[in-house]
Amino acid sequence: MGSLIGGGFALIAGLIAYGAGRLQATATRQAAAMQVESEQRKCDQELETFRKSLALELRQIVGQALITHKSLGRLATQPNDQITARIVENLTGVTTPIIYPAVAHRIADLKGQEAMDVVIFC
Repeated sequence: MGSLIGGGFALIAGLIAYGAGRLQATATRQAAAMQVESEQRKCDQELETFRKSLALELRQIVGQALITHKSLGRLATQPNDQITARIVENLTGVTTPIIYPAVAHRIADLKGQEAMDVVIFC
């Protein structure tokens, strides 16, 4: 009779341990899922910051290119005797990109046609 009671207690203890193990496994899975979700949000946020930074630099380059185009157009219509390389150089003032070289290795992170458009433009 004592071994039957001991066996019953062992069975109950085993069931309790099994339940505790299931709860722990569920909690671990939930924590892992939350961490993966958090990492995905972080990656998405970094990619969005990357896009915005690159877009800002490209807008500045386009703006400067437009100003340069207009300046060279005015220069071409002026009745000067000659247009020297120094005059053209002074009018162009090309800005060296800062963001693009720093993030060029991440351009592949852009989706679809975005990456190709950035590479063709720059």
